[in-house]
Amino acid sequence: MRLRPNAYRWAGLSLTLFAASCGGGGGGTTAIDGGGGTPVVPTVVHATPTLALTAAMAPEIAAQSVAVLTSLRDLSYEFLIDTNNLSLGNPTSSTICMGTGSISYTYLDDDHSGTVTPGDRVVIAAPGCEIAAFGNGSATATVLATDDSGAVDLRLVIEGGTLPYLRGWDWLPTLTGTLRVTLIAEEVWVRSEGALVFTFDAQKSFRASNLTARLRNDTSNDPPAHGIMGGLDIAFDTPVGAGGRLALDTDGLIAGEAPNVAPSPGSIVLRGAGGSGMHIADAKPESPGWYLVTTDADGDGVEEARATISYRDLFNAI
Repeated sequence: MRLRPNAYRWAGLSLTLFAASCGGGGGGTTAIDGGGGTPVVPTVVHATPTLALTAAMAPEIAAQSVAVLTSLRDLSYEFLIDTNNLSLGNPTSSTICMGTGSISYTYLDDDHSGTVTPGDRVVIAAPGCEIAAFGNGSATATVLATDDSGAVDLRLVIEGGTLPYLRGWDWLPTLTGTLRVTLIAEEVWVRSEGALVFTFDAQKSFRASNLTARLRNDTSNDPPAHGIMGGLDIAFDTPVGAGGRLALDTDGLIAGEAPNVAPSPGSIVLRGAGGSGMHIADAKPESPGWYLVTTDADGDGVEEARATISYRDLFNAI
């Protein structure tokens, strides 16, 4: 496998990633760009929302929605950055986990072609790691298609493992499911295949589906912060959510990697049953970094309830 530098850059990093060398594409352009030479921009297709939103559920639903979205954002970046060290000459890499254990990445050139070709895999294992991406679990990324421009399409199957991005609030769910990661030119898209199941405990789990999101940096932050924009559906298997489903979309870019930073510079829009809705934004300029959560419970387009919530109070409701 001969990887070359490419134009995927975030937070000052120039990531090698999986960009295939010229001539090593394997003829897989159809899966990446529709065969016509122009990248296909995925669009979010939502299921019908079934959970009616009310002001009373605002803190918990807002916290859980932010947690699911930012966990997917951070997991995707973790995967891209950690696999950046892989090459033919260095097919394995490992990172020490917080606490004990380590997480390993191994590139398998299954056809021994010396290039990135469909069927090649990256095997990820993190036994003994609790505070790490894929902690106490495993995952396998399979190359589905590449082309001579360096575009690549991957399927990432996640088989358990913790997501430690909000561990200060004991948000350590396990995750199972399948992600598609598609890199075209300077774009990185992340999509779900089937349900992504976050299991926090016996009383709280979340099923994310129809994820279609683009990864981009928020260059207005110093240093630039990893960001995500797009949408997904979330089903809440929780006491307050009772298995109901919401449609989530970002309005602009959601960045800010610390849990004490509200969505910025963009915001999050939730749509529920009966036209109900919720908007989650930074409460600036009055309370920068706090969360402004507004609710339109009756679907008339008027947000009749609003609350400014500190990050600590918000995530205590997770």
